[in-house]
Amino acid sequence: MNSKRVLAGVSMLFVLAMLAACGGGGGGTTAPLAAVITAQPADQSVVAGATASFNIVATDATGYQWQRSTNGGTTFSDVAAATAASYTTPATILADNGTQYRVIVSGASNSVTSNAALLTVTPAPVAPAFTTQPADDTVVAPNTASFSVVATGTPSPTLQWQLSIGGGTSFADIAGATASTYTTAATVAGDSGKKYRVIATNASGTATSNVAALTVNLPVAPSFTTHPSSRSFAAPATATFTVAASGTPVPTLQWQESTDNGVIWANIAGATTAGYTTPATAITDNGKQFRAVASNSAGMANSNAAVLTVGVIALPKTGRTTCFDASGGPVVCTGTGQDGELQTGVVEPNPRFTVGAGATAECVTDNLTGLMWTKDANLPAGTKTWQQALDYANGLTLCGFSDWRLPNRKELRSLVNYSLSTNAATLNAQGFANVQSSFYWSSSSNFNGSFAFNAWLVYVDFGDVIALAKSNSYYVWPVRAGQ
Repeated sequence: MNSKRVLAGVSMLFVLAMLAACGGGGGGTTAPLAAVITAQPADQSVVAGATASFNIVATDATGYQWQRSTNGGTTFSDVAAATAASYTTPATILADNGTQYRVIVSGASNSVTSNAALLTVTPAPVAPAFTTQPADDTVVAPNTASFSVVATGTPSPTLQWQLSIGGGTSFADIAGATASTYTTAATVAGDSGKKYRVIATNASGTATSNVAALTVNLPVAPSFTTHPSSRSFAAPATATFTVAASGTPVPTLQWQESTDNGVIWANIAGATTAGYTTPATAITDNGKQFRAVASNSAGMANSNAAVLTVGVIALPKTGRTTCFDASGGPVVCTGTGQDGELQTGVVEPNPRFTVGAGATAECVTDNLTGLMWTKDANLPAGTKTWQQALDYANGLTLCGFSDWRLPNRKELRSLVNYSLSTNAATLNAQGFANVQSSFYWSSSSNFNGSFAFNAWLVYVDFGDVIALAKSNSYYVWPVRAGQ
């Protein structure tokens, strides 16, 4: 009885197994298989120029489509012809850095999207090189010195400054000196001659900079090598004072002014260069004194004081120092009241004249009167009538100025030294050119209306003054900037 039951159970199991193998019985079909990703694509890091490969492992896959995102994974687009389980990029460039890749895997009954894999592209290695070398530095003790470099390379190189105290035959690292700029401690005289360099290092190699030398000077107190000269001008001309000062370090300058004969001095705002030019002068400026103060870390020094003389016109001394009687014989000057005794007028500065430089090289400034004259005292290359002379001077543009004119007779006579009979040659030796031993036109007509057809002339060699017909032809010497 039991044997029969066991046999019947086995038979039933066989029938059921056969039905299952045929689709569960009833004639049904097998369900489609679904694709399953078993290994996600991994992030890749490559050097620019190399390719990157991404791989996917999936079961029951019937197709693949790789996609690419260049906006951080916000959107993806299909990569053309990338339909295998692996995808290899073209040669990468730095702009590909940050791109993401994923793949859509298709199965018979589904599709599934992989995780996104990140592509990192790094620059190709480049050995270090210096685009800016350290430069020699000169300082005054105890100031510090600084040396700087600019180094390139991929990856960015590390830096190490080195010091040589043996003339550059050997160098040793400076502890902690690993920035692009190295600043020394406070210097002393013994630091002079030290040499500095820097080593740049990365995975691709090393580079050594040029050697920079340190020079340390000891402080030297300021001193003046050129003092300002006193100036005499007719208002409203300006006056210029100049100095030259030496010292280590180079001293700063500050011009000062005194209105009480040098008892109290006050700084002039903004007057900190070697030259100081006053505003337009007035009679009230007469007697003012000017000086410069030079300062550096070693001390300070005052220049000599220069006196400014301002008048309606700064008439020079005639130069006459001897006296004569009515017949022309020499006499003792005392008590005569002659010019040789009194010697009134302004003492000529030394130098009397200054020739311009650069754009004003063709002009000469009279340091006594403030007048500017053309360097060439025969610019028209010949003589002209009085009206032609006026027109020529009024139309002249020279040294950057267009306000030239004929001088009046007093201005012309201010050039004459009455102790000489060869003023033309003397003036030529003082910086002018082509000064003629002859008459020069002034802009002054004869004071007598009946003789207004005459104009005053000055004979430069002797200083003679005469009024002659304006229709005559004489020499022309333009002037500007005087009163």
